[in-house]
Amino acid sequence: MTRYTFQRPLRTVLLAGLTLAGLALPLTAAAQETAPNDDPVVFVLDGSNSMWGQIDGEAKISLARGAFSDLLPRIDASRPVGLVAYGHRKRSDCSDIEVIAKPGTSNRDTVNDAVKGITPRGRTPITSALRKAAGLLPGDGRGSIILVSDGIETCGGDPCALAAELKKQNIDFMAHVVGVDIRKSADKAALACIADLTGGTYTDVDSARDLGPALEKTAQAAPKPEPAPEPVALDPATLDAPDEAELGTLVEVAWTGPGGEFDRIGVYAPGADVRDALVSGLVSKGNPLEVRMPGTEGAYELRYVASDGESVLATRPIRLKPVKGAIEASDSVEAGYPVPVRWATAFDPATDYVTIVAADAADAEYEVFEYLTEEGVILRAPGEGGAYEIRVVREAGDVNTVQERKALIIAPSSASMDAPSSVSAGAGFSVIASGPVASDGGSDVYVTITLPDEGAGSYSQGYEYVYKPGETVALTAPDAPGTYELRYVIVSSVPYVIVRQTLTVQ
Repeated sequence: MTRYTFQRPLRTVLLAGLTLAGLALPLTAAAQETAPNDDPVVFVLDGSNSMWGQIDGEAKISLARGAFSDLLPRIDASRPVGLVAYGHRKRSDCSDIEVIAKPGTSNRDTVNDAVKGITPRGRTPITSALRKAAGLLPGDGRGSIILVSDGIETCGGDPCALAAELKKQNIDFMAHVVGVDIRKSADKAALACIADLTGGTYTDVDSARDLGPALEKTAQAAPKPEPAPEPVALDPATLDAPDEAELGTLVEVAWTGPGGEFDRIGVYAPGADVRDALVSGLVSKGNPLEVRMPGTEGAYELRYVASDGESVLATRPIRLKPVKGAIEASDSVEAGYPVPVRWATAFDPATDYVTIVAADAADAEYEVFEYLTEEGVILRAPGEGGAYEIRVVREAGDVNTVQERKALIIAPSSASMDAPSSVSAGAGFSVIASGPVASDGGSDVYVTITLPDEGAGSYSQGYEYVYKPGETVALTAPDAPGTYELRYVIVSSVPYVIVRQTLTVQ
């Protein structure tokens, strides 16, 4: 019996997916005799951090690179190929989407080199990436998109609603999806709907072994979809939910209705187009269905939308109000010390973070921050005293919305250093640092020697971390005589010098 590894199926999936997408692959003499296919195709490649995950001991991004290297030379030379990637340049930035190559017939090497250079880093903005890829296709109805992803949307978009919208705008548009190591059935459905709503194909990597014979066939342009069937009467629906809810919380919405495979319940601004859901979820995920509320106060509508993406079968108003009293943290802290914070309400660890900023900072500003966890997070207070705020913020694409804020008074630092005022050049000496200490195994508190005019982040003449209160750290004086500065530094998004002392080197 042949033993298959993941790498072989992944490459097979991509090739088979291309065959189904209408890419002519000159694998046989018969294939070379077919009429060339010049309908463009745009790949959308997942460069999010999860692509570092391994299958059979090899990173998924590495397997994807190999698959593209095999694939690109086999695409019909007359077929324009484009490439869009996301999540490969910035961490936690939903706008990190790049058009690497517009559809063209002479860019195979460019595309291949670009794929080899992709380094997974960030989030999964599938909806925005698909919209950008669709914008690269010609306006005459030709072309398709092939999405290669190992996860679902994490930036608040609704790729299924977008797929329905694109299909409505262009009846010939198709999107195909290759799901890489998708474990949960609900996640598969969230990707499969992109293909189903556009007449494309969804392929799991694990089922790729059955697609090998597709590589032996002559790849032809995908046939145009059959005419849409006559509309059928849909069963009515009802929605039951509270009249009010707090910003960003999960709300249980009980429903009755057809329960179609892609029926959805969404949250809308009043009067918004059915395609413009702020958030939505498939009814197949539960009854009641948990729906996360948007992050802006005001009046909204819940809508039950049928699988056709257009028919609204039920609506219900809901008003969103600010969250109050959910931030659990101290009212005051000394500069440079840790600040434990917990948010005692529902949150999304992929989008919700806590930060400490000056009390008068704009809502879009953030300094030191951590994404929320069930156990809470620990932030280091800035090194300057004053009036600050602890804020819980939700990311939604390019918009960050403050969910709740709590006043925090930071007292000036009382830290101190016990150290000599002068030492011999090149000699060792000790410093007793009394004040904040570094986090476990961290590098955010240290004592350093610098030149007097160097910036707060400098440690040019040597440094040692401070791990215990009142710890004695050993430093070595510079070899060159002169006037230096001994500094006690904490790092809270930026370095702060909380104690400084002149050091003369003789």
